[in-house]
Amino acid sequence: MVDGKPRGVSPATIPDLSPGRHEIVIRSVEGTVRRTVSIAAGETAEVNESIFSGWVVVYAPFEVTISEGGRVLRPDERNQVMLPPGVHELRVANRTLAYESGHRVEVKPGEGATLRITPPPSTLTVTAAETAEVWLDNARIGDTPVSAAPVPLGTHELVVRRAAGGERRYTVTIGAAPFTLNVDFR
Repeated sequence: MVDGKPRGVSPATIPDLSPGRHEIVIRSVEGTVRRTVSIAAGETAEVNESIFSGWVVVYAPFEVTISEGGRVLRPDERNQVMLPPGVHELRVANRTLAYESGHRVEVKPGEGATLRITPPPSTLTVTAAETAEVWLDNARIGDTPVSAAPVPLGTHELVVRRAAGGERRYTVTIGAAPFTLNVDFR
């Protein structure tokens, strides 16, 4: 394809292209390669491409499953997923956290692409019958009632300490849905 129009099967000579920049797409069963080629007036430009796999590395703050078209993709020991060159629509999910997102990634032959997952925070609400300090991962976030405090998705240590003494400790998993905890010191 040249500038979005089919122009034959390789090897091919494409006549009558105007001088300037042209978008070339080469497709095969091994994948797709996109290139921009500049052609000078009265000259011939040659494009010689090998189509072979590249990879995607996914960085996420929690464990995720990566899939494409309903097929789960398995990272290797370096956390890389080998894919044919071209544009890929990847789904990244964590069922426990009720998190799912879609990402468009272009893989180039022999090159790596990086996908950084930065989910929006969820919220935490903590209530108690009496005033108490609320600590999340060893950081004080306020006194009860704490309402809709932004919290990163994942597993956290939550401590609720009442002024009269005594505390409650919880290990909580904060997912995409808001999390609410009502603490009873009885």
